[in-house]
Amino acid sequence: MKICCYYMQKEEIGEVKIQLAKVAKGDHDAYRRIFDFYKDRVYTYSIKYLKSEELAEEMVQEIFLKIWLSREKLNDISNFGGYLRTISVNMNLDALRKIAGENRVVQLKTSGWDESDTSTEDQIMRRDSEAYIAMLLEKLPKQ
Repeated sequence: MKICCYYMQKEEIGEVKIQLAKVAKGDHDAYRRIFDFYKDRVYTYSIKYLKSEELAEEMVQEIFLKIWLSREKLNDISNFGGYLRTISVNMNLDALRKIAGENRVVQLKTSGWDESDTSTEDQIMRRDSEAYIAMLLEKLPKQ
C-alpha cells in the first residue's frame, strides 16, 4: 500500500479492504500494513490535541491495540478511515478528560496547602512540650 497525497485512489481503498479482511482473520502481516499505512495520520491527529509527543505515541498504540482486539468486526466496516477517525476522536477526548481530572485533583490537593502553614507542626511540638514539662514536674520533689 502506498499513500498518494491525502486522497485514496479506488485501488488503495480496495487494497485496504483486502488487508482488513485478512486482519479480521488474524493476519499479523496485514495488520502491520494497516498500521504502517494509518499510524502517521493517527499520530498527527493525537499530537494536535494532546500536545505531547509521548502521549500521542501512546495513543497510536492504544488505538491500534483496540483495532486488533476488535478485529472480528472489521469486515462490517465500509469506511475504515472514518471508523479510525471516530476511534481517534473518542480516545483522545477520553485522554483529555483524564488529564483534566488529574489536574483538578492535583489543584485541589495543593490549593489548601501553604508552606507557611505550620499549624500541624505547631500542635505536635506543643503536645511534645507539654508532655516533657509534665514529666519534669513529676520528677521534682513535692516541696
